[in-house]
Amino acid sequence: MFSRRRRREHRPYGFESHNPRYTLSASRILLILGSGLILFGGWRMTHLFTNNALRGAAITLHAEDRGIVRIALQDGDAQQIQGEIKLFSGDRVITNAVGRAMLLLFDGTRIHVQENTNLQIEESEYGSENSEYAFTLASGTLWIRVPPESTREGYAAAFSGSVTRTIQTASFTLDLPPRTEAVITHDSFAVLQAAGIGITTLLHKGASGPIFIGEGQQFAMTEDIIPADWYDVRTPLKQDSPLLAAVWESRLSVEEFEKIRQQKDLSLPSLSDDLITLAYPIEGQQVHGNTIEVRGTAGPAVSVIRVNGYKAIIDEKDRSFLQEVSLPNEEEFKLIVTALDERGLIMTELSRSVQRDLQPPPSPTIVTPSGSGTIYRTNSRELEIRGKAAKGTMGIRVNDYRLQLFQPGDTVWSYLASALLGNLQSGTNVYSIVAIDDAGNQSAPVRITIVMGEGEEGVIEAQRTDNQSEGDKEPELRNLPDNRPLDPGSLRVHAPTAGDIHYATGSQLLIEGFTSPETYSVWINEYKLRLYEPEKDFWNYIASHELGTMNRGNNVYTIITRNRKGEILDKTQYTVIWRP
Repeated sequence: MFSRRRRREHRPYGFESHNPRYTLSASRILLILGSGLILFGGWRMTHLFTNNALRGAAITLHAEDRGIVRIALQDGDAQQIQGEIKLFSGDRVITNAVGRAMLLLFDGTRIHVQENTNLQIEESEYGSENSEYAFTLASGTLWIRVPPESTREGYAAAFSGSVTRTIQTASFTLDLPPRTEAVITHDSFAVLQAAGIGITTLLHKGASGPIFIGEGQQFAMTEDIIPADWYDVRTPLKQDSPLLAAVWESRLSVEEFEKIRQQKDLSLPSLSDDLITLAYPIEGQQVHGNTIEVRGTAGPAVSVIRVNGYKAIIDEKDRSFLQEVSLPNEEEFKLIVTALDERGLIMTELSRSVQRDLQPPPSPTIVTPSGSGTIYRTNSRELEIRGKAAKGTMGIRVNDYRLQLFQPGDTVWSYLASALLGNLQSGTNVYSIVAIDDAGNQSAPVRITIVMGEGEEGVIEAQRTDNQSEGDKEPELRNLPDNRPLDPGSLRVHAPTAGDIHYATGSQLLIEGFTSPETYSVWINEYKLRLYEPEKDFWNYIASHELGTMNRGNNVYTIITRNRKGEILDKTQYTVIWRP
């Protein structure tokens, strides 16, 4: 819920010519945004609407002198520790049957980790306007005390923003307000005090929205029983509650811990602004390309800088560093810059979210011997295919061959189909052409089919393509009625996923559905299915990247069935979200 070639010679089989050359309604959007705010307590939305650059905030762990406390750094092997250590997002704390540990967070929150507890640090990040921490409690018991807003310690007190505090278990997710004191297990919790209306509780099953548990109340999940009203499960917090045993012990432990802090002059985990200064990228940076350079400076106490695990070289003259990072094929990517001391211990972390532009470039066009989507017959054993490309196109690929004579910035391209070269054969030859931008993204393909054989030279058939304008619709479509559906509900999609949406990872899939026996024709995005037989009660359609009928992201297919008169029987939409 919370969120890391061998080169080969290319032998072309083509040759170039040397001639010149769905919409959401406003109410649905508000509903989705509202649900997101409830689900995440609003803490993720700050990334979208503010320039709130976050940096990793250390958490101080103090292992008590009894039992065994182990830590697993960044999902590594667990190792026993003594004394104090700084922890960050991704680290885990594990105690044995008598082990105890105290956590001190950047806003002054204290968390006492009880025995037999497994606790994962999901987030610990500080920003100029909004900060957050989040934990996952896999097992065991926690006592937590959050300071009031007016008295919070450390660098969180130096700004007017807010701190979002989240603890998740297998049963629920808790959003903690200021002035909280609570005891939490995997399926129950008790609230001794909490500001406002109490702890916002999102149950992982059986509840459509959050509930609120206030001071002096406790809550425990019921086994395999979902009550009509979850508020009925609340009970007053009584003195004999077993949860209170952890409270008295934790209060004594935190008193002892405060004495140790004063004696050793221990401070809150430092933000350490002088450890890393990150010059580029900024938060939310738009990136157009496959790589990004991460640049900044390291403080004199920093021995090593790592960017997403890769060691950056520090220039000792000015303490600057630079590291180039390859970006995954994702729209959003997180960069983690970590400063380590000479012992290899983490001193601080900075994070930046970058947005990668994955929009495909404009498709090229085919000009000769005929247009895109046509079938052309020729008697010649050699034929030149020519077309145009949008400004900024860096390359053109015809089938699997990238044109060597096409230079970045060219707006025309040409390709020689020849029987002598082996890329034109008797019968049907399909040529798929794509444009390539400077980030390596490919456009939706355009195609031309060349039939080499006997017959009159010229266009045999013009097929509709996705790039056709409204005026280029098939002639029979222009004259069809646009009536209300006569048989609503008769048109259904049952594969690859029943309903109205499917998440795809492969580059091709078959959309299948049912319709009424009165159906004479089926249309998808204004294209008439040629293989559909009239009065059949089933139909199918190939959505394919190679065929140009499916692209990255959202693909909305408007499906219409018509009777013999051309009247609309039913209409529906099916969305395929392709994330390869």
